[in-house]
Amino acid sequence: MAFSKTTFNDLKLSLAYRYGETAIPSSGDSNRNFWLNKAVQYMANKIGLVKKTSLTVSSGSVSLPDDFVSPVKLKDSDDSVFTQVDQEDYDSDVGNTYTIEGNQTDGWTLYASSDGTYTLFYKYRPEDMSSDSDVCVIPDGEAVVAYAYGMLRKSETDPLGDAGSALQEAESRLAKMIRDYQETDKRLTFTFLK
Repeated sequence: MAFSKTTFNDLKLSLAYRYGETAIPSSGDSNRNFWLNKAVQYMANKIGLVKKTSLTVSSGSVSLPDDFVSPVKLKDSDDSVFTQVDQEDYDSDVGNTYTIEGNQTDGWTLYASSDGTYTLFYKYRPEDMSSDSDVCVIPDGEAVVAYAYGMLRKSETDPLGDAGSALQEAESRLAKMIRDYQETDKRLTFTFLK
């Protein structure tokens, strides 16, 4: 199954169609935008979106990107893999170890056993889409729309009784994305955690 890059405007239009509308409402769409972004966050978390960044550790530490959620792998410039240890077990004199301190609000800091350049693979939190031209990081935009529609209907006490089927569709599409990737080893627009 091929996926094209879906914009925020595409998602909003598809959601409007699910409501039986022929166009995006001209006002009152903040709740819909909220649930579309929540759907992206939900699916990103379920899939385990991963990206990588280059970090330069100086004086034993470096601040991590704002979208950091959790580490997957840390490698140095020689491709040696470092092992994450708990803060209480971290000893900067022990080679190839690192620890991370902080939180989502105040930020995260990585402490490595030696200074240098590292590649960090990490699970991340996608930015909320706000502009119509923003691209959705989830390859199957209809999965995002189905989830948002289901959650919106639940918040409206499900007047048409279709929230459950929309959420089931979202889960089915999500499972298909993961299954297609695993069976065909095709690269989608993201990396899966292993």
